[in-house]
Amino acid sequence: MTTVLVLAATAAPFLGIASVFWLVGAVRERRERAIARQIALTDEIHRELGAAAAPFVRERARGGWHVRVAVPLDSPGTVGALVRIIEAFFASCDGAGATGLEIVLTPRAASRRPAMTSTARRPGPSVNVGAARTISAAR
Repeated sequence: MTTVLVLAATAAPFLGIASVFWLVGAVRERRERAIARQIALTDEIHRELGAAAAPFVRERARGGWHVRVAVPLDSPGTVGALVRIIEAFFASCDGAGATGLEIVLTPRAASRRPAMTSTARRPGPSVNVGAARTISAAR
């Protein structure tokens, strides 16, 4: 009986460390799957719409996927196309059923910079970098 207790007490730290390594590996694998999906989904959106949105993808704890994307709410055509692309992407990856997909649409913040034309210059002071200046000291 004491031999079993000694073996159990000796093995407990090793089993604890092994379980921590297993847990870290599972978390890393899950994160890598989410990153791979996010990159593939972003490529698919950019292929169809250009740089319309950049989704954030994570795997849910109970299975399935959570996709959060900032969308221009003033453009319903773009929002509809994004949802269609996301659903089609996950249906092709996970099968026709893709029931564990959660899409969260958030409003995109308005751009603070005005659109610039190709010939327009930004307002502000101009600096002539190439100009040489001679300063002479009076003696």
